[in-house]
Amino acid sequence: MNIKKIILFNLLSFCVVYCDNDENTRNLKVESNPGCADQINQTLCENYILVHVTADSNTGGNTLHYLFDLIGKPSVLIAKTPVNTSLNINWTQISDNSNCVKFSNDPEYVVSTVIDKIVLFNDTDGTSNYSDPNNTVAIKFDPLAIKWDLVNLTESNGKKVMLEVNATNINNGSFSLRFTAFGFQDHNEDLPKLLHTSDSMQIDIIASKIHSNYSSPRIAMELLMVSSENKSEGAYKMNRIRNLDDEFTPGIFDVYNLLSPRSDNDTKGAFVQFRPVCYTSHYRSVSYSTESRHGEVQNAESDDFKYSLPSNFFDSAALDHALKQAINITFGMPDDGFYSHTNYISFSFLFGLGSPASEGLSMFVKIFSAVGLGVPLLVLIVGGIYVAVKRYRN
Repeated sequence: MNIKKIILFNLLSFCVVYCDNDENTRNLKVESNPGCADQINQTLCENYILVHVTADSNTGGNTLHYLFDLIGKPSVLIAKTPVNTSLNINWTQISDNSNCVKFSNDPEYVVSTVIDKIVLFNDTDGTSNYSDPNNTVAIKFDPLAIKWDLVNLTESNGKKVMLEVNATNINNGSFSLRFTAFGFQDHNEDLPKLLHTSDSMQIDIIASKIHSNYSSPRIAMELLMVSSENKSEGAYKMNRIRNLDDEFTPGIFDVYNLLSPRSDNDTKGAFVQFRPVCYTSHYRSVSYSTESRHGEVQNAESDDFKYSLPSNFFDSAALDHALKQAINITFGMPDDGFYSHTNYISFSFLFGLGSPASEGLSMFVKIFSAVGLGVPLLVLIVGGIYVAVKRYRN
């Protein structure tokens, strides 16, 4: 291989490390309880929390609609629609499971997730798994019966929208939920620094100072998923991916992707993504972290979605035929002192359309590659100049 070919190879390798492709971005807009005050009493509207976020693609091809609903069970619905599609809600039927949430154009794809239950259970066998059949002593907090209070709703220059709600007096403690939609691809600022895209959002759940008389208390949640995919298409599949480095989430190399059938086959479905880690302090760090465990994917029934956003969007026939699944996630690991050790736990996961973003090369690997490729390249260039000058003089 001559010097020109070696230089060309190094330049191409350097470009692979540093040259990124243009990514799709979206412009976000937010409205709270859209159209409510025009239909029912303003005071009643003030007791509702339903946030609508529109995310218009910079390419103009489509719009994503995020709905964050705390009127019934905490729910998120994502709909991919043509541009200039509006949301229409019949607020007089919002509590009737009556297909009262519609769009002016038929969505290309719809998916929703529901926090069906938050569970405090006695982990008597120390398995850290709510799916363990021996873990039968439990308190199931029905989110439908919980009064959620609006803490914060912010929009950041069309790039990010965050809704935070809180429920107090839960066994002398509180539950908090945070929903964040993004208009760009990047790692989140806080651990576990999940890699979101402009087609996904993050949900954080926090349980603080929940009192328990159990000797081995743990917190778990039951999560429901439903989409416009038909149940005949298959089931959600859990994929485990092991990364090469842990720069973004120190000590955690694994990522779990829960993929709908279409997402598993191409990029037209939906996914849930999380790392098997949760945090035992407001200050998220390796020192204040423990693991999470998840159960097997199970089938869900239409009745499970009563009094949630999906029951207000899908009619009964569509909901019966839709792909409906459930999974539970337990926060904690054996020998971590259980929930009562700190009386605090937080967990984060992504929920979005298409396929999860793939982790690229970390900055450490890029620097290492730059040194490994740059130094030989520099030597070759200097050497080439030296040989050329010497030949010219001769």
